[in-house]
Amino acid sequence: MLRRGLVFWSAVCGLWFGLWVAVMLSIYNGFPGLFSQSGDDGAWELSTYLLNVPGWQLMAAVVFLGFAAVFLIGLVRQWLDPNSRGVEVLRWSLSSPAITTMLALVPFGLLIVLLLVPGSAIDTAGTILMLCSILLYWALPFWAWNREMLAGPVPSVRWRPRWPGWAALGALLAWAIVPVFGESAALFATATGAGLIGGLLLISTFLAELLMPVWTAMFWLNPQQPRAAIRDLRWALAWPNLGSWLWVWLAQLLIAAALLLPILLATGLYIYVAPQMVAFEQSMMTPEETTFGANEVARVLGVMSEWGMYAVFPSLAVLQLLVLGRLLDQRKREQAHAVLPIHSERSDREFG
Repeated sequence: MLRRGLVFWSAVCGLWFGLWVAVMLSIYNGFPGLFSQSGDDGAWELSTYLLNVPGWQLMAAVVFLGFAAVFLIGLVRQWLDPNSRGVEVLRWSLSSPAITTMLALVPFGLLIVLLLVPGSAIDTAGTILMLCSILLYWALPFWAWNREMLAGPVPSVRWRPRWPGWAALGALLAWAIVPVFGESAALFATATGAGLIGGLLLISTFLAELLMPVWTAMFWLNPQQPRAAIRDLRWALAWPNLGSWLWVWLAQLLIAAALLLPILLATGLYIYVAPQMVAFEQSMMTPEETTFGANEVARVLGVMSEWGMYAVFPSLAVLQLLVLGRLLDQRKREQAHAVLPIHSERSDREFG
């Protein structure tokens, strides 16, 4: 049954990848070929001229890559997450119809709003969206790491903020600073030419960004009890739990790639294809001719490439914090239940 489900989701991912590649390359259908400047193949000539393969072979390769990515992550799960804790928390995080609908529709809704904004105000609207996305991310722990909500049968959309303690806020601040350290390490390596030291710093930053969410979450799951949080880190960073988190991280990385795929494709088209199409249209036009719409297509691609990431970011942030919070909270409750019988037996011996 598990293998059948793995094949199904692998096929879904492959078709998703292939669909978006086909949609984005078909945006310029009816336009002259990108390289030949004739016919009406538009951006599909990227496949025939640049990659030297027919369009259908490109689509088949993309579908296969999407299929293989999910299938490999499913196979790795048997080693990293043999108890299927990661699968369970992913199902739980997406079990609320309200939250799942929001995660799916918010990116498209925000992109549509940006596209409706007049061109003169798009930078202002995009900057507001960026700031709101960043602020939302650092405010989400007040909701996503609430233990009452994490213990429920499905995630709740109710906002029940509680004071987590200064230690939890300090951990959150430390997590926020880690990317800044990574950027500084990259600048240091570039400025000094210290390739080895710079590489070690980048690896250290990557590991810190991977483990800091676990460290931070433990302080939020032990509000105003920093000693308990530090004690819980011993089992949270032990291999069985760390393996589950690594698998969940890989699964979320694939989800992020799937959601960001249209943005990445739009960025490539906006940089390498749109300018040539606009220039070709302007060179071929006469006052009597109608345009192909190259400027309008370029505007849509520009909005997606510059601000699309911030439209997708809220959904990815909600999923990341929900999954991590549920994973650690469930394991914490299992640890507590495992300790209780020991205390009960000791009490029976002492007072029985």
